[in-house]
Amino acid sequence: MKILQLAVLFLTFLLGVLPIAASAQPFTISADAREVTDQKTGLIWRRCPEGMVYSSDTCTGTASTFTYDEALQQAATQASSTGIDWRLPTVKELVGMTNKSLDNLKVDSVAFPATPPGKFWSATIYYLSSHYAWSVEFTPGFAVSAWYNQFGYGVTAPAHLTFSNYVRLVRDGQLHAIDSAQ
Repeated sequence: MKILQLAVLFLTFLLGVLPIAASAQPFTISADAREVTDQKTGLIWRRCPEGMVYSSDTCTGTASTFTYDEALQQAATQASSTGIDWRLPTVKELVGMTNKSLDNLKVDSVAFPATPPGKFWSATIYYLSSHYAWSVEFTPGFAVSAWYNQFGYGVTAPAHLTFSNYVRLVRDGQLHAIDSAQ
């Protein structure tokens, strides 16, 4: 039986269904160390939440919180001032930045140092009410309650648009540009 299971795994690997290397680093840090690229999705993330800056191998300062409209405005302001298409991530993208090999809701502390515990806005409006958007909680050791919806390892919950949450901006990278061109 074990030989058959190994044969199936090997064949699946050869067909490209499994990742090439489970131990491969999921994020590549940019030359200036202010961004990371997700190797799977091609998304490029700011390493620090808004309000913090990357300095001396970590994010320093205090992360700012924003209402949903303020978060959208912050993304637009950053896009305008930098000439880079920064935006709020979708809920799926935001959950996707979690380290699947870590327990619960942890982000990769090498790729995203000093991430404050708390909720981060996504751009995804809650489907049952336009007064809410999905947020993702990145609180170490947070116990997952039954009323939370789970996508992967990130715990998500709808948050009223007037609540104040953290923001981490993202932009499309080369893989997304290729995908959208097809």
